[in-house]
Amino acid sequence: MCDMQVVLATLNEAGQSMGTQAQERFVASTLDGCETAVLFALARQECLGGDWDAALATQGFGHKVGEVVGGENVLVLFARSATDCEILDSFAVSSNHQGVGRHGGVVAVVRCRNTRLCICGFHLDGNMRGTQARTSLLPACVAKAWSRVGHLDVALCVGDGNCTIDPEKGFSDDIECLRLLAADMETLRSSVKKDTMVELSAETREMLQLHLSKFDTRAALMRVADGSPEALAIDAAAWTHHVCSSVDHSDGLDCGISELKLVPMPPGSFPTYRLSDNSQSFDALVEYSGDPDREMQSLDPLMDASSSFVESAYFTDKKAGIIKKRGDMVRMNLGWVDRLYYGVCQGSSTHVSFEQGPARLVRASSGRAMDHSLMTWTASFK
Repeated sequence: MCDMQVVLATLNEAGQSMGTQAQERFVASTLDGCETAVLFALARQECLGGDWDAALATQGFGHKVGEVVGGENVLVLFARSATDCEILDSFAVSSNHQGVGRHGGVVAVVRCRNTRLCICGFHLDGNMRGTQARTSLLPACVAKAWSRVGHLDVALCVGDGNCTIDPEKGFSDDIECLRLLAADMETLRSSVKKDTMVELSAETREMLQLHLSKFDTRAALMRVADGSPEALAIDAAAWTHHVCSSVDHSDGLDCGISELKLVPMPPGSFPTYRLSDNSQSFDALVEYSGDPDREMQSLDPLMDASSSFVESAYFTDKKAGIIKKRGDMVRMNLGWVDRLYYGVCQGSSTHVSFEQGPARLVRASSGRAMDHSLMTWTASFK
């Protein structure tokens, strides 16, 4: 039996919003069985309005602990009891030096009973070249939080990391579709064009769709080519990141959390991005699953799907299933990007474990499908 639970959710809304009934059903199903949950943390990216207060209140989480806003990023926190949780500090940061906008982090340091949590909602800049540069924001946010409030027991970072499928990671495993994808990406990389999107070659597209349709090959693809780093060090580089001011590191504080670890997804998980946003992805899943729900569908990682479903879900809008080039950055618009990282203070007696909820495909109130899966995790503390 755990002492308490914290539920975390993330959704890149792409300027759309879920319907009220869908919100309420999602919250009810997510909290089902979470009797010891004291806090619900929702990270929203590309958020242009709307709230979740009513949906959380219907499930007994009527106390809004607080909300941190940074550009289009929002972290909103709800508690079951007004006495269980309080915000000790909060701030917003940008992925670059140009001010808080679409990409960045929103951070709250929260006391949950006797545990001090650093909770970060993030949307990393996919146009940054290199995974290290892109993900460096997360260690910096935790280091900054530590410098501002002192001791932290656990850090929880949830959001859109924009670390898409990386064919070079899986090259040695001789997966044919990764070899083809790497060749397509190299062709675009050598192009003189600096800002463009191109479709995959017909051979690459067909092979990738076949790999994504079956559990075994999808699991193998994810195992070797998941672009999200398994660990992010919180070291001296974090203190010199642009989000940390001279005040943050001038006194030489050492962060007691030395690294952030990626919470692995279940084998065979479908990519969380980019889902076709023209409603074809949703309609295809309704037809394939047999579930008549017209607002929310679960993507079962064990599911074997048809190539036609995969094509409808991931390759039928102008940004889905393509390769993007922005300056020196080249990446595939496909991957397991909506993720959770965590870190525990060295020497702490706190133990935390995670259970991921089902990845959900959501139809927005506009009728269009959202292009990211709605992801949830339950963190159990002992």
